[in-house]
Amino acid sequence: MDAQSPSQSQAQSRLQSEADARTLRGAFWKLTVKAVLVLLALPVLTYWFAVHAENHWGEEVQQAFLSNLAEDDALNAAERAEATADIKAISVEGICNSSGELHDELCGQFSSFWQFHIARKVALFAILLALLTIAVIGFSAGMANRNRDRIVGYFTLGWNTLRPLCALQVVLQAAMLAWLSFWLTAYFMNVYALKLIIVVAIIAAIAAFTAVAAIFKQAKSTNEVMGNLITSEQAPVLWARIRQMAQNLQTEPPQQLIAGIDSNFFVTQTPIQLPLENREVQGRSLFVSLPLLGALEREEADAVLVHELAHFSGGDTAESALLGPKLQQFALYNQTMSEGAVTLVVHWVLNAFRAAFEFALQKRSREREFAADATAARLTSPENIARSLIKIAAYSGYRDQVEQTLFEQSQAHSGALNIAQRVNAGLHPYVQSEPFAHALQALRTPHPFDSHPPLDQRMQNVGVAIPETHFAHIVMQPVRQSWLDLIPSARELAAAQWQQFESQFSAQHEESLAYRYLPSGDEEAALVQRFFPSVQIPLKKGVFEVNFKGVIDPESSVLILFSSFDAVQYDDASIGSDKLTITHAEKNALGMKRSTVVKLACKSEQRELIKETVGRYWNRYRAAAAQKGA
Repeated sequence: MDAQSPSQSQAQSRLQSEADARTLRGAFWKLTVKAVLVLLALPVLTYWFAVHAENHWGEEVQQAFLSNLAEDDALNAAERAEATADIKAISVEGICNSSGELHDELCGQFSSFWQFHIARKVALFAILLALLTIAVIGFSAGMANRNRDRIVGYFTLGWNTLRPLCALQVVLQAAMLAWLSFWLTAYFMNVYALKLIIVVAIIAAIAAFTAVAAIFKQAKSTNEVMGNLITSEQAPVLWARIRQMAQNLQTEPPQQLIAGIDSNFFVTQTPIQLPLENREVQGRSLFVSLPLLGALEREEADAVLVHELAHFSGGDTAESALLGPKLQQFALYNQTMSEGAVTLVVHWVLNAFRAAFEFALQKRSREREFAADATAARLTSPENIARSLIKIAAYSGYRDQVEQTLFEQSQAHSGALNIAQRVNAGLHPYVQSEPFAHALQALRTPHPFDSHPPLDQRMQNVGVAIPETHFAHIVMQPVRQSWLDLIPSARELAAAQWQQFESQFSAQHEESLAYRYLPSGDEEAALVQRFFPSVQIPLKKGVFEVNFKGVIDPESSVLILFSSFDAVQYDDASIGSDKLTITHAEKNALGMKRSTVVKLACKSEQRELIKETVGRYWNRYRAAAAQKGA
């Protein structure tokens, strides 16, 4: 193989990669600072407010005692000076930390002094808890980056520690928010809004319950793979080859071989759902791509298979099997925290924790990819692993382009899409085109969050340097012998999978069109209506209707078009009818935006359905209008 000197474009790629890395690091630190500020905002406000009020009230108590002292003529100058010094040392904190008559009079349980004294302590505890939370993130993520072989242990340590800390933080912040909703207005303005206090208290209670309950919520595994099992009877030669490779690697062979049409190969030890087989498989699984098996020479595919089996021998799949459920549980908890106003304070913290660990995870992944490549090069050949990487990159890149082009079409597809035939027919012209050169540029550019190293580094790792000008020739060479030829049922399985994939692809494309169309004809209107049919919601009096065009006022039966909407707001009513207030883009004679109020006398279950339906249909219209530039 010819060595290739770094070109100007490669140098530019490295510079761009370094700039991207700096940008990502900057984004991470911004996220971390934001998380710290959000976490500390309410405790710091509460602490400042409590100290401010305590100081003010302490001065009032001092003035009261000093006034009494001034009226006491029995004291001499020395005694008066001593008494004055004692009075000036009086504080709310001192009163509440003492015992006796003054404590009982001013700082009895639930008194104002007592509340502010407790609030200050709670706020200080929350501040210290926030700092501890950040320290846990820094320690666990930092250790994971230093000792990536123990990444599962450090993630588990951080996650198991953060979970109760975050729940406790939400409980404390919810309590402070409820307390402040009364005292801020009561202290500074001598008034309080009972309705506001009740609403905030309810929100706080829900947040506290959600944070605690989410700890015990279990994530459901949705590890689905579209593929069919290939038994040793169906492909005895391939199975024998795989078992021989596993023996050479001194590792157990896979327990099942799964063949699909995705353009990748992978191994896993996590349970897999196989919808096409209507079953679940467990243990070691090897997934092979039928299209890529047909595009690779047998020895090139061998290099890929050894690479994948090396992940078994290196313990990568066992590590992923341990880490995967924890990441799913973390994602579920974080998603739950993102859905509440108060729980958002820890959502940002959890994001910072996940981002910090992502650096370690991706570094670990790239290290394992290098190790697996080296093993494949040793047991097959460096040239075979390099050639397979080029072919896989070309095939998957062009397939993505074909699918993207089909998905971006503005008309529904009729008949077979023939994606496999399109890829096979257009692959050779593609690898000789400018788009392929741009795609290669992206593959050769390192990125901090890539799970796989860039192409140049992977080839360099196995000691091979193939000039970019040779890539097209490698891809265009006819395949002499492939493993696909030794799986008798492979082409029938692939054809059935392509048919199902294209059916799902067409359905998803049509649904996307429903979000793109501002219907200009009956055909487009029918497609939108299929996904957004008219919804009629019975009220106590009349019916409220929502369709893709707009909403129908139950009182006047007038259709209010979404195209006239500028904003919409739903107000619950404790007495009387709910109100749907629609603000229009056009202005009235006073220069203010015109609005329409739709009164809805409904029950609670109808209320939620109305909110969900109006929101979904209005968002569909806005998405379509944005697509059209309306």
